[in-house]
Amino acid sequence: MKVLHVSFSDYPGGAGIAAASIHKALLDQGVDSRFLCCRKQRDTPEAVVYGAATRRYVNALQNRLIQKTIK
Repeated sequence: MKVLHVSFSDYPGGAGIAAASIHKALLDQGVDSRFLCCRKQRDTPEAVVYGAATRRYVNALQNRLIQKTIK
């Protein structure tokens, strides 16, 4: 199984810290886990910082998911 965690940052904030913790725990269990964030402030393993183009894609995807949820 491949897992992708998407968060604005890996630290501070509860969501970023939780995503980074879950990501690290999955890596320790041997799961193919990736962590995608806009702002990396810790040494989170395998964390990838995305740029403006990826941020626009993530925002568009998020908007589509929200619209489908509302419907």
